[in-house]
Amino acid sequence: MENEQKKKRYYRRTIDLMFLFVLLIVYIYAFYKAFNFSMLPDKYVFMALMVAAVIYLILFVLALQRYPTWFVVIKRIFIVLLCALLGTVGFFLRKVESTTEKIATVNSTAQTKLFILTRSDSNIDSIEDLQGAVIGYQNGSDVASATYMKNLIENEVSGTQAYDYLDYTSLYSFLTNGQIDALAISEQYYGMTKATQEGFDEKVKTIHTFEKEAEQVENKIDVTEDVFTVYISGIDDAGSPDQMARTDVNLLMIVNPKNNHVDMVSLPRDGYIPNPH
Repeated sequence: MENEQKKKRYYRRTIDLMFLFVLLIVYIYAFYKAFNFSMLPDKYVFMALMVAAVIYLILFVLALQRYPTWFVVIKRIFIVLLCALLGTVGFFLRKVESTTEKIATVNSTAQTKLFILTRSDSNIDSIEDLQGAVIGYQNGSDVASATYMKNLIENEVSGTQAYDYLDYTSLYSFLTNGQIDALAISEQYYGMTKATQEGFDEKVKTIHTFEKEAEQVENKIDVTEDVFTVYISGIDDAGSPDQMARTDVNLLMIVNPKNNHVDMVSLPRDGYIPNPH
C-alpha cells in the first residue's frame, strides 16, 4: 500500500515537473522576444522577468510538496493559463517585430497598368493597328507615365503621331469626338475617367495594356531609433494593395520610438488643391 502511494506521488510530481518544464520553455521564448523588442523599455521587461521568476520558484517548490488533489488541479490550470498568456505575448511581439522589420527593409516594387484606348466603333483593335494613328498623351501631372508609353509605342509601331495635352478629361473628349485615334492613359487616371464620364464602357475600348514597374526605393532608417512616417492609404478597389487606384482614406502616422509617441494626421480625400496651370 505504501509503495503504491509512493508511486502515485512520484507520478504526480513527474507530471508537475513536466508542466514546469513547458512553462520554462514558454518563459524563455516570451522574454527573449521581449528583450529583443527594443521598443519596450528594458527596465520594465526586467521587472516582469523578476516577477515571473518568483512565480516560477513558488510553483517549483509547490511541485515538491504533497497537497490535495483539488489544489494540484488548480495549480496545473494556473500553469496552463500562464503558458497561454506568455505564449500569446511572445507571438504578438514577434508579429510586431516582423512588421517593423518590413517597414525598415522593404523595397517598393509596385506595378501600375497603362492602357491604350480607342473608340468602340474604331477599326483599331490592336497595338499593331496604330500605325499612322494620332495618339493622345497627357503632359501634365502624369507626364512620366505618358512618356513611358510614348517610348514603348514608338518602339513597337512606326508612323504614330503624338498629341500632347494638359489633362485627361479633354483628351477623352478629343478621343470620343474623333480628334484623336487613341488615348494612352495610366491606371489611376483610367479609374477616375471611367467613374466621371458617363457611358465610358460603351464609348471606348482597351486595345492594349502595358505594365510599368515603379522604381525601387530603399528605406535605410532604423525604426527602433529614428522618427519615421508611415503613409496609410485605403483604396476603393479590391485586389492587390500595390495597385495604383484612388484612395478613400489617407493618413500620415508619425512614429517617435524614443518617446513611444505616435501622431496621426488625416488628409481629406476631396481636399481642394489650386492648379497653377
